[in-house]
Amino acid sequence: MSNIHYINDEPLAHLDSTRRLDSFMWRTMYKRVQKNIDKDILNIKNIKKVLFNKGGLSQIKIDASLPYVNVNNESMWYLADDQEEYYLPLCISFSDGKVFYDVVLIDGKIDIRAKDFRKKSPYLNHNPILLLRDLKKIEENFKALLKAI
Repeated sequence: MSNIHYINDEPLAHLDSTRRLDSFMWRTMYKRVQKNIDKDILNIKNIKKVLFNKGGLSQIKIDASLPYVNVNNESMWYLADDQEEYYLPLCISFSDGKVFYDVVLIDGKIDIRAKDFRKKSPYLNHNPILLLRDLKKIEENFKALLKAI
């Protein structure tokens, strides 16, 4: 799994990874997703429980629809091959090998992203979660991850 890269150390909310795409439709869909987040499952306490687990695991396979989980429990700046600096935040990545989702924790805020490898940039290739079905899928997998830890 590849890491999620940010231009700086600020949450993106409804913006795309380059901070350029700022449409009314995305903003509206993003607000709807934020309103429907199950705060009992996806909250900062549970995310920190996974990020800083006692077992120190960074990769785990769970029994869920997105079985491959990668945990980045260390935020840092990264100099990439294109000689640009990118920020690698604290995150939990879920994947089934085709679809990639990231639950990112930046500055005390939860930022849920979907990777889009069709984008030209190999680093800035993510967008916000805008569909409720994607959110429900992430919540189900996060619940399975909490049980596995």
